[in-house]
Formats: sequence, C-alpha cells, structure tokens
Amino acid sequence: MSTTPQQITQINISSTEEKFTPVELLWKYLAYLPYFIISVMICVGISVMINRYTPRVYKVSTRVFVKSNTDNKIGGSKRSGGDGDLIESALFSSKQINLDNELVLITTKTIIQKIVQENRFNYYYHNEGNFRTSEIYQGAPFTVVASSWADSNASISFKINHLSPTGGDVVVEKNKTKQVVPFSWNKEFNLNNNKLIVQLKDGYTISSNNKESGYLFTYKPAAATAGEILGGLIATPYSNKTTIIKLELKGTNVNKCSAILDALVVEYNKQSLDDKSTVLNNTIVFINQRLDYVTKELGLVESDLKDFKHNNKLVDLSTQSGFAIGEKNGVEREYTAFGVREQLFKMLSQQIKRMPANQLTVIPATLGNNEKDQKFPAFDAYNTLVLKKLHDEPMLGKNGPILADLNLQIQNAYKAVLQSVNDYEQVLALEKNAIQDRIRKYDNLVGEAPSKEKTFVEIKRQQSVKEGLYLYLLQKREESAIASSTAIGNYQQLEPASGSNTPIEPDTQKVLLFGLIIGLIIPVAIIYLKELFDDKLRNREHISSRTKMPIIAEVGHIPELTDNLVVADKSRSLISEQFRILRTNLNFLLQDQKTVLVTSTISGEGKSFIALNLAAVLSLSEKKVALLEFDLRKPRLVKNIGLEKRSVGVSNYLAKQTDNINALSYKLEGYANLHIYGCGPIPPNPAELLMAERMNDLFTYLKANYDYIVIDSAPVGLVSDAFNISKFCDSALYVVRQRKTLKKQLFFIDDIYTSQQIKNIGMVINDVKVGAKHGYYGHNYGYGYGYGYGYGQRSYGDYFDADKQENPFVKIFKKIKRLFTKRKSGKRSAY
Repeated sequence: MSTTPQQITQINISSTEEKFTPVELLWKYLAYLPYFIISVMICVGISVMINRYTPRVYKVSTRVFVKSNTDNKIGGSKRSGGDGDLIESALFSSKQINLDNELVLITTKTIIQKIVQENRFNYYYHNEGNFRTSEIYQGAPFTVVASSWADSNASISFKINHLSPTGGDVVVEKNKTKQVVPFSWNKEFNLNNNKLIVQLKDGYTISSNNKESGYLFTYKPAAATAGEILGGLIATPYSNKTTIIKLELKGTNVNKCSAILDALVVEYNKQSLDDKSTVLNNTIVFINQRLDYVTKELGLVESDLKDFKHNNKLVDLSTQSGFAIGEKNGVEREYTAFGVREQLFKMLSQQIKRMPANQLTVIPATLGNNEKDQKFPAFDAYNTLVLKKLHDEPMLGKNGPILADLNLQIQNAYKAVLQSVNDYEQVLALEKNAIQDRIRKYDNLVGEAPSKEKTFVEIKRQQSVKEGLYLYLLQKREESAIASSTAIGNYQQLEPASGSNTPIEPDTQKVLLFGLIIGLIIPVAIIYLKELFDDKLRNREHISSRTKMPIIAEVGHIPELTDNLVVADKSRSLISEQFRILRTNLNFLLQDQKTVLVTSTISGEGKSFIALNLAAVLSLSEKKVALLEFDLRKPRLVKNIGLEKRSVGVSNYLAKQTDNINALSYKLEGYANLHIYGCGPIPPNPAELLMAERMNDLFTYLKANYDYIVIDSAPVGLVSDAFNISKFCDSALYVVRQRKTLKKQLFFIDDIYTSQQIKNIGMVINDVKVGAKHGYYGHNYGYGYGYGYGYGQRSYGDYFDADKQENPFVKIFKKIKRLFTKRKSGKRSAY
C-alpha cells in the first residue's frame, strides 16, 4: 500500500520555506569576515600608499579689481568733477566693462607664456626623496642659467649631486646609461650641446663633507609649462555686483603658484599701461604737428592785422564800430567756437588722410564732450584693431595668415574711418553755411559801417580763432605729457596671492574612505558573482522552488570522514542522531512495509553512504536488515566499508549460477542484525538480470526473513536500473548532495515525483554544511516532527559527542599532513 501525497507532506520538514531575512543576509557575509578583513587591509593599505607617495597639490588665489577708464581720467574725470573737452574725450572716453572678456583675456596662453619666459617658471627644481620627488621652488642652494639651449622646444632633465665647495656633478640618465659631467660654480659647461651655468646662491655655503641627497632639475618649453599652468588656472567673477576677478591656481608648490599669479596680474596690468602709453604718445605727436601748423597760421593772421591797421591808420575800432557790431557779438562767439571745432577736425582729417597705408597708427576716437561734438564709433573699432596688432605682432609670423587677416581688417576699418571723416565734413559745411547766413543777416543791419571796419573785424575774428586753438593745443600737450608720465593701469591686485599649506589633493580622508568602501565592495562582489554563477544546490530554497518532492532528512557534513559506516550502537554523535531522525521519518513512508530503494541522479552524491548507515541504524533497533548492493555496474558498497570482495554475489544468483542465498551475505562485527548482500562479479548484462525471474524469488525470500530491506541501486539519472527495481520496493529515498547536485537536475527529480515513476518517494539531503557562508540555514528538527536539536556550526553544550571542538591548530596541522600522506583504510572483519 502506497502513501498518498497528502500523507507524505506530513513528514516534510517544512512545507513552507522561511523567507530570507536581513539578519541572515548579514550573517551570510559575516561568515566571510576574514576575507573582508584582508580585502579592507589591502585596499586601505593601498590608500595609505597613495596618500603617502602622491604629489601634493595646493590651491593659491588672489583678487583683481577691474577699473573703468573714467576712474583714471585727468582733469575731466568723474572723480575730479571736470566737464572734459576735445582731446581728453578722445583719450579717456569711458567704456562699459565686459567682465566676461576680461576673464578670457587674463587667461590667454600668450600672456601666460610671456610670464613663464620672463620669470623662468619652466625651470623646475626638485628634491629627490626615497619614494617621492617634491618641487622646491627657489629652495635649492643654486640656480641653473642657460646661455643657450640646443633645442628650446625639447624638455631636458638631469640630476645635480655630489655638491662641494668647488662644484658638483651633473648626471644624465638615458637609455639605461649614465652620463656624468662635473661642473664648477658660476662657470659655463657643455651638456649635450646645451651651454649651462650653475650659480651658487648668495648666502649659501657647501661644506666639504656634504651628505645631502641630490637635486633634480627639469627644463620644459615655455609653451608646455604655459599649458600646465592654464590647466590649473581658474578665473571667475568674485560676485555679480562687482568688477572683481578671482584667480585660483592649483600646483605642487604654494610659493611658485603665488609667484605665478602675482606675475600674471603685473603683466596684465603692464599691457594695459602699454596700450594707454601708445595712445598718449601718438596724441602728443599729433598735438605737436598741429601746433607747428597753427603757429604759422596765427603768425600770418597777426601780420595781416598789423598791416591792415598800418595801412588804414586805425587806432580804436571798438569806439568807431562798437555799436554796429554789438548786435553781432553773440553770433560771432558762436562762429568762433565753431571755427575751433572746424579747424581741429580739419587737422585731424589731414592727419588721418596723410597716414601711410602700411604705417597706420592710433587716432582719437571722439571730438569734444558737449552735445554738438561728434563721436566716431568707427575710430574705436579701428583703434582696437591697431592695438591688437601692436600686441600680437611679435608673437605672429611676418607672413602668417593671422597677421595678414589682421592687416586686412585694419585696412577695412581705415576705409570706414575715411568714410566717417567725409560724412562729418559735409555736416560741418552745412553748419558753417547756417552760421554765415546769420552773420550776413546781421551784416545787413550794420551795412552803414565802413568797409574798413568790416575787414578789421574779419581779421580779428580769424586771429581769435587761431589764438584759441593755439592755447588749447598747448594746454592739452601738457596734460597729455602729465598723463603719460603718471598713467596707471585698469587693474589693481587687492592682495598678494596666497594659499594654505594644507593640500587639496590627495584628499586623505576621502582616499581612505574610498579604500575602505572598495575593500568592502570587492568581497561582496566576489561572493555575489560566485553565487550568481554557482549552479550547484546550496539551500532548501533551491529545492522547494524546483520540486515538490518532500524532504525526509538532512545529513550533515563530516569534516574528516575516515569510515563510511558512521552509525554505531550507543553513539551520541550528531551524525548518528541524524540517521536516527531519518529512521523515524522513514516509518511514515513505509507504513509497516519493508523495502526501501536508495538512489540518486548521478554517482558521488552519497547514496551508498546513506544506504549503508540507514541499514545500520535500522539494525540497531533490534530489527533484521538486509542491505543489497544492487549497483551492478559500479558497485562500491562492500569496498567502501573495507570488506573483501567475494567471487559469488547477487549477480551470480540472478544469473542462476548459485541457489544458496545465505552464502551471499556478509555480517559485520557489532551489527549482528545487519546482513550485506554484495554484488559479486560485475555482469555484462545488468539491466537484463534486474528483469530476470529470480528477482521475484530473491525479494520473496528477503521479505520473509528480514524486517527491513535497503537497496543501494544505480543512479537513476544515468541508467534505468532503479526503475526496474522500484516495482519490488515499498518506498524510495532520493539522495541529493549539497555543493554537488546541479540545480537543473532538480527538475528531473520533480518529473520523477510528479509522474510517480518511483512510488512513495522522499528526498534526503546529504553532506549539508549549515551556516551563512554556505548559504544554508537548515531547519532545527527532532524526532519526527520538526523540533529539537538541529545541527551545524553552533555549539550544543556538549550535548553531542561531535560538539567537542578540536584545537584549530591541530586542524591546520592535519590538513597539511593530508597533503603529503595517503589515508589507508583497514579491512573490516566479516563473518
């Protein structure tokens, strides 16, 4: 009679799987704690090495105030309260500050390269340590001066050591060869066609027994060093409401970075002063030329006035014609002012038109400061291009495309200037005609005045215009000279560049934290990947998710298996108790029946071990037990327990070569009720023998003479022997092995269970390692229903003999010993 599926589920250890809790997850990884400790130690050690030997990077900053032109004006500046005039407007016309342009201009490679060359920032001095080389800007006791470089576009590096009061050695290492060149202080020497001088700094003395470590000197092209500086240079607005630039520079030496920023601000301000000086000098030249011309014209007018008075015997014209011209005084003053503007513009126009096409210079951008004066945007655009050419021409090739394009832009801008001049000449002509019409109107009113008086007034008017223009030019020449000598730049450094001696890179705390995190992540990742690609059975969830076959028992892992027969009478070992639990649970399957088939999917899962010890534990309960070695293809049962193989066995009986069944059995000492029926010789046709008629006779005899029959059959996943034997069996135990049975094989096991190819079957999990490390938590169960002792890597207070822990050093010694020795099992006595 077979047990129904409902009855079988009663003996399942756990019909509902426990969920994986966070505590179990924690213990799972804590089981690998030594690996975590090793990983963290290695990663943190690497972090410490990185912090120790990575070059330190520091940050230095300064602030620069950008001033507008109106902050630097003379006389007519907003700060002085002046109203401004013609040339002042031309020289110091105010402009709106574009801070974005300033941020770009102050970080151009041209200006950086210039300060590198002037200050020799591309000369690097390093102090050689055992593991790290540190830059010592101006910290070396000497200075390297190059009379000439063989190739200024190539880097060169050499060591300077063995310093003495007279000199030292220069060592060049190249292609694993050393070149040593001795030198004397302050004397030129040749190093691979480079003419160098090593100068001892003032205040430094070198003793004859100097034991200092050497120094490393490196020369890099200015362009390369400028690129490195630009890589660490950041220019940002200090705030949205100010015209202040914040400059920050990252580098390996605080003093050198501070010197670079200070030199950058000085050079940028110097360029601004150079631009102003160019404009002022051109203006003074223009004024001197105009003064020469005006002086000659003023002399001619005064001569005409003198001749007119002499020829016409005029003494006091104011009395003679005062009333007539009184009405015209207002118009005359207006005409005088107009004449000054007209003459100034004519001089400016002549100066512009006479400039050679290949020698264009800066010109004033505006005329005057009142409402009638004219401003010329074309002049500003032209001046900007001319100044750009003056700045960049030394850096550009004479026949380069950039310079040619710049000259073309200047020529086009010059044409626009000429067009503006022509247009303004027409405007002046119209304005002059209008004033003259008004003068003629008043002349008609005083038509009665003598013609001599009219001529005199005209000459006097010309004299006043020339005189006013002359005095104006004299005044502006002096102002321009003063402005040229007292000019200040548009940029003011608010404080010297400075920085903290605390490095920003490497961030030691972040590096250590990163090392700690990586040290924890690596073991987690390895454990996760190990489990991800692990296709072996590890825990009960793997079984319950793939098959509904009930689990009858779990047999734990034995660290050192010296004997396959582990069950003994009155034994208190943990493994013995597990087989007693299996015996108890097996009664639910058998239901007062006798025959148990033990099989597995493949060889090596422990079915013979389970069959042997199950038979032994059944025999210890005062029951007669027959253990059949029915793996006729690869019998191991008799061999594993150390019995001598006989020439006659079950295969001989099935092949009708013997009729004496009693002569086939073995008896073990200490197990009086256990009879083992060996396979005997391996037959050539095992499948046919298992289907022979004598199988019925054999099982009829065994059932009549034994209380239990345990059959060790061949693996069901390899051959069909177990299916042929199953019709003689009342129940079956299917053995799977942790870390051996594949997960995909559980689907095959489920097919056997659901199709009932083997009836009344239950599962035994063999070689179980319990604990988080192995991903198996098991179930604490006892005699029959799931409560009690449990097993694994926990202490049971000496409840079981197996709980007595062996010294860990002894365990290690035994493991090492097993690597070099071969264990030999003794033969058991049988009768």
